[in-house]
Amino acid sequence: MKIQQESLTLDGLVITGKQIEALGAELSTFTKALASLQSKLNNIVRTSETVSGAVTRNGEIIQHASDVIDQASDPFRQMETTINDLPNDVVNLHKEVVHLSDSLTAASKKSEDLQAKLDIAHRYIPSPIVSRFRKWIKWLMHRWVRNSETDSGTVTSSGGIIHHGSDSFRQSDESHDSVPEKAIMLQDSHLPSDWWLCPEKTISSEHLNDVFCLGHRIGQSADNWTVRINQFKAGKSHVIKKAEATLRAAAPSLFRRINIDPRDTVVIPVLGSQETSGTANSRNSHLAKAIASGVGAKFVLDCLQKDKHLPLHRQPSAHARDQALNNANYRASRLSCKNVVIVDDIFTRGATMSEIAKAIHKSNPGTQIFGFALGRHVRLEYSPTQANTNIPQELAEIWDKT
Repeated sequence: MKIQQESLTLDGLVITGKQIEALGAELSTFTKALASLQSKLNNIVRTSETVSGAVTRNGEIIQHASDVIDQASDPFRQMETTINDLPNDVVNLHKEVVHLSDSLTAASKKSEDLQAKLDIAHRYIPSPIVSRFRKWIKWLMHRWVRNSETDSGTVTSSGGIIHHGSDSFRQSDESHDSVPEKAIMLQDSHLPSDWWLCPEKTISSEHLNDVFCLGHRIGQSADNWTVRINQFKAGKSHVIKKAEATLRAAAPSLFRRINIDPRDTVVIPVLGSQETSGTANSRNSHLAKAIASGVGAKFVLDCLQKDKHLPLHRQPSAHARDQALNNANYRASRLSCKNVVIVDDIFTRGATMSEIAKAIHKSNPGTQIFGFALGRHVRLEYSPTQANTNIPQELAEIWDKT
């Protein structure tokens, strides 16, 4: 090879200097391209490694998700088993419900039978139970002695059978019909009957036979019974119990005064201004139940219906009170009895009881209707001589000790 100044001869091939420079430039460019390609290749390798790591991690995530899904599916598989067993459970539950229904029906029948027996017993053994039970036994023994004179061994008494030497006896409900009317219910009360106040009615009513009251509520008087009645009007529960006990003891003398049979009598409470039908916990309901239980009469809560009206004690005049009562529109249901006793806590003229008596008579023509109130309101300035000396001291003791 021979090199000249401006050219290069290589094995007979002449290469000029410019060609050598151009070739060097191309070689340099190729070297740079090769370096760039190497750099990209390195990047691809690194990217591949990153992707490989990500794929590995994704695989782990997918495996974890698969495990979670398997765990989550367990409750659904259990639920599916439960659903498959549900028809059998429903059948068993239905059987239990049917059994419970039969048990409740039997219990209800026993309750009705017991209530019927209690109603019969209550007619002849009202409170105080012990005293009246003694009278009932005395009457039975009288019948037994009388009949035993003609029939030794077995005694038959109005459908009842009593065996000598037996520890128990059987008696039918028909035997009660042979008991003298009112004898068992009223004869044991030693209170007189003439002390009840029967004030002259200040309002005309062709349907209300008479109105009776325990005593007077005398304005702002310090009279003991006025104080008691005012305490009851305040509605405190312990005072209501006092009034109940007092009326339960006084009721037999009231029925003797009226001379009616408690077994054919219904006792109903007067409705308050905002009541549309009887309310079990009203003051008048408590009074009515006490009177009924004291003589064995029937207490009826839902006999009356009416519309709401303005409170009577807030009306400025008798005319306004009468207008409020007209707006009440009293209605009464049918009752199976000969006598009705209407019970109010306080009355002034008797207008409310007269309206009620009118409604009862409309549905029950021919019924005797009486009114009763714990007290009659009288104004001290108009009746300065009014006093409650008529009320037996025993009732005051019962009130105060209850």
